[in-house]
Amino acid sequence: MTRRNPVSLSSTVQTGIPGVYMKSGVVLNDAMKGFLTELRKRLPFDIAITSGVRTALSQAQALAQDYRFDVYTQKDLVAELTASSTRPSVAEMTRVLQAQVDRGVFLSRHMVGDALDFRITGLSAVEIAQLKSVASDLGGKVLDEGDHVHVERIGGLWARFADNPLPYIAIAASVSVGVVVLALAWRYRRR
Repeated sequence: MTRRNPVSLSSTVQTGIPGVYMKSGVVLNDAMKGFLTELRKRLPFDIAITSGVRTALSQAQALAQDYRFDVYTQKDLVAELTASSTRPSVAEMTRVLQAQVDRGVFLSRHMVGDALDFRITGLSAVEIAQLKSVASDLGGKVLDEGDHVHVERIGGLWARFADNPLPYIAIAASVSVGVVVLALAWRYRRR
C-alpha cells in the first residue's frame, strides 16, 4: 500500500505518473518519465522531483541557491564559472554555462536531460535507502547530496552509450560487417 507523505509532497504538482509529484516548473523528458514510471512501480511510497532538465539559466539559478560547486566533477568547467568571483551572479553564470553548452560541454547531466533530483524531506532512512537501491537497480548512478538524492544515467542504454560508446560502436561495426558478408555471399553464391 502506498503511503502518502504530506511533508515530502508539499509545494508539488502531479506529473501525470501515479505517485510521482514534482516541484512546479520542473521539466521532464520522455526518458525521465519512463524511468520515473518504473521507479514508482517498485516503491511503496510517493516520490517528489525537485529538478529535471535544466537550461543554462535554470542551472545558474540552482547554483545560486547555495553556491555548492564542490559536487561537480568537471573542475575546469567550475573554474570557468568562478573565474571572476567565488559567488558569481546568475547572469554571469548563465553566460558562462551557455558558452559551455555552445562548445558541447555540460557542467551537469541535468543540462542534457539525464538527471533527476529527488526530495527526501519526510522520508525515513529506510525509504531513502529503498529509493537509492531501486534507482540503482534501474541503471541509475545515485549520488546522495545531503538535502536531496541526485540520480543520473536515467536514460537507460543511451545514457550508458554517452558514458562509454566504444562497446556499442564495436557491436554496430560487427553487425555491419556481418550484413555485408551475408550480402556478398548471397550475391556470389554458387549457382
